[in-house]
Amino acid sequence: MYKKLFFSIIIVFISGLFIHNNVIAQINRPFNQCYQSEFLRCSNCSDSTIETKTINYIGCEIRTTYKIIHCNCPTPTTFVDIEYFRVDLSSTACQNLMCLLYPPINPPCIYDPARINLNEYKAMARYAYDHLIQDLFQEVIDEYHDPNTLTFKVFWPASCNAVCQIRLMENDSLILQTKPCSLDLCCGIQYECTLLSNGSVLTKTTQVTGPVTCYMPWGTSCDYSPGDEIILSDGIYHVLSASISECSIFCDNPY
Repeated sequence: MYKKLFFSIIIVFISGLFIHNNVIAQINRPFNQCYQSEFLRCSNCSDSTIETKTINYIGCEIRTTYKIIHCNCPTPTTFVDIEYFRVDLSSTACQNLMCLLYPPINPPCIYDPARINLNEYKAMARYAYDHLIQDLFQEVIDEYHDPNTLTFKVFWPASCNAVCQIRLMENDSLILQTKPCSLDLCCGIQYECTLLSNGSVLTKTTQVTGPVTCYMPWGTSCDYSPGDEIILSDGIYHVLSASISECSIFCDNPY
């Protein structure tokens, strides 16, 4: 009887180790309500896919994972939603970025989630969207001679957001993910990329909506805890630490 009891306890303990495992990548979380409202005005939408591109920002190679879907609205329109950024903390080329995101009290610049500079994060995210859109247009530019314009639309998760900061256990990588604090208002950018007769590309950007205020007690969480499992494109990792920033207005990022 004692052996059976002991064996049952072991089974329960082992099972408990896997109950709370989470997955951050490859899950293709749904497009938020801002995208969904746009889809209702469109037709012939493709299936969404998850892709990853490396974007160089002030010398740091940032792996940027995003969702993408193509529709006719009625003109050709591509919707892009960045899922998360991945930064190699061990890379010396990323030290300048770390100093911007986590301004030090005294050198050197170290990862301190309590000190994240949200304005610098928003600037990095906007840069990533700008360059991602240009890269995506260049991939299909030969298809857009008549008409010669392709529209891209992106939305923040909400007008008021926080940043989830996840450090991985197996290597010195940092996952940064924008999380909505409220779902009250859509906030994003429309890009119109036009291929000119001389072969250059003209890009016009338009703010989708205006700024709002983050009201208390709006807040959110990372949804991940130390020990949780994360499946990335190059393997399985575990969370060393997870922290959420304060909420901030994202519509005030200059367009």
